Order: sequence, then C-alpha cells, then structure tokens
Amino acid sequence: METREEKNNCCAICGAEYEEPAQPKITDGLNLMTSVKVRMMVRFCTRCGYVNHSVSMEPPKEVDMAWLQSDAFRSCDGIRFKHEFASQSYQFHLVRLADQDYRGAMLAVSLAAQICEETGDDENAETCLKKAAELAQKQYRLDSDPMMLAMWCEYLRRSGQFETVLEVTEQEDLSDAPQLIRSVIEYQREGARAHDKSVMMLRTPPRDEVL
Repeated sequence: METREEKNNCCAICGAEYEEPAQPKITDGLNLMTSVKVRMMVRFCTRCGYVNHSVSMEPPKEVDMAWLQSDAFRSCDGIRFKHEFASQSYQFHLVRLADQDYRGAMLAVSLAAQICEETGDDENAETCLKKAAELAQKQYRLDSDPMMLAMWCEYLRRSGQFETVLEVTEQEDLSDAPQLIRSVIEYQREGARAHDKSVMMLRTPPRDEVL
C-alpha cells in the first residue's frame, strides 16, 4: 500500500488549516472523446466551500469570500443536483470560469454531467452538457484547435442539439485537420443524423490500419 506524506495547508480564501495528502486527491472521470478514464484533481474547503485543484492555490481575482457566499455559487446557478460531487464539480467549473479557463471549466462541468448520468439525474446531465458545449465553442473560437471542435460537437450531440451539430460541421473547414479528427467529426455527424446521444466509443486502429 502506498503511503503518502501529509503536510499542513491553509485555505487561500478563509485561512482554514487542515491536513491533506501531499498529492491532490484524484477522482476518476471520463474523457467523453474516448471513454478512457482520466483523472481530475479537485479539493474543496469544508469551511468556506472554495474549490480548486488545491484549496491553498491562489484563487482567481474575483473569487473571494463574498463570491463564495453568493447565491449563484452556493446554489450552483440554481441547479439542484442529486449527488454532492456533481455539485462540487459544477462549483469547480464556476471557479475555473472565473479565471477564464474555458478548457478547465468545460472538463469540470462535463464531469458533473457524467456523475448526473450515472445517478439518473438526466435533466441536469443535459444542462451540464449544454454548458460544456458552450465552453468548447468559446475555446475553439480562441485557438482554432480542431480537437475543441470535436469536443464541441460531442457535447452538442449528447445534449440533443442534433441540427446544430450538422450546421457547425458543414460551416467549418476541416481540410487541415488530422485524419483522426475528421473521422471523429464524421462520427458526430452520423450520430446527429441518427439522433444518438450515447457516449462516443472511439476505436483505436491497429498500427497498420489507415483511418
């Protein structure tokens, strides 16, 4: 069994002292592009509710005690989640959003969506997937990363926005995108035409197989 060294830490917001492992707590999530388990590092302060990769981490400029006590943060924008970790993941997304970290916020809210799906909280899962789609769109508009376009379409499709998937993929120029990304986009288009909301199962081809 692995033994982790412990050390004293203080919350960057309220100053609460506590002991935590030297390595952040890891929580298995699901990469919605490949259905491969990924790891998100999330901690929250039990006193003030600050959520980040570590609560001793300096918060975004606007995140202070008043911000944490706001109705929007405490109520998760009015979303009543059935599972506590879904709430914490959503709040983590709000903190990353306050730092204009659209990619991090997208991953956090998609994790909230996954937890909702696993607990039968389907309405909130769809709400979170729609927010993930909006964030993927913002990130794609910033850096033109074709992977973000694929993620955008994935979240659109999984939240039932089938016509938008078809519109987006028809408008974007994919001529310079890697073959794998073009294959993923075509998968999204096929799923949208079939009104399929299921998680994408991306098959890794043998080394000698050309997609």
